[in-house]
Amino acid sequence: MTFDSSALIALDTSSTCTGFSLYKKAIYIQSGIIDLKAIADSEDRQNEMSSRLIDLLNTYIPGIIVIERPPLVKDPQSLVMLSEIVGCVKGWAITMGKQNQDTFVDYIEYAPARWRSLVKNKDETIPRKSKDCKVWDIAKVKSMGYDPVDDNEADAILIGQARINEFAKFLIDTKD
Repeated sequence: MTFDSSALIALDTSSTCTGFSLYKKAIYIQSGIIDLKAIADSEDRQNEMSSRLIDLLNTYIPGIIVIERPPLVKDPQSLVMLSEIVGCVKGWAITMGKQNQDTFVDYIEYAPARWRSLVKNKDETIPRKSKDCKVWDIAKVKSMGYDPVDDNEADAILIGQARINEFAKFLIDTKD
């Protein structure tokens, strides 16, 4: 497959289960999860997740990657693991640009509060607790007509939609 500047891949990364979604020309194409819960060893799981994400990116060669920034967590080992997985994706984006001089991969990281604010309706309130956010995320995606497997897939769909919404607003604001 060749570079597709209109393809957007959104990722909600984790070492155990990562959600992904694919959009082309701002239209939802597909989504799913990479479930590695069966791999007990954390280093093996992290390496396999990084490898699967690179395979996903090499399959679609997107022009836009949107990923959730690793949140500050109480467990430093989890933060390091998440940061390394996110770094692997960022490294792919940078390398793709260097290998192909005319290729630019737009790499965007959103904090969870930011991407949720970009997909909520004006009358909606975003929950504060993580477990309540998961319920809100799944309900939000279902209200959009999708049927996510879990909150990881729901988050990936919303992260992609957040970028589309933000860019649409930018186009409207700069139209004049």
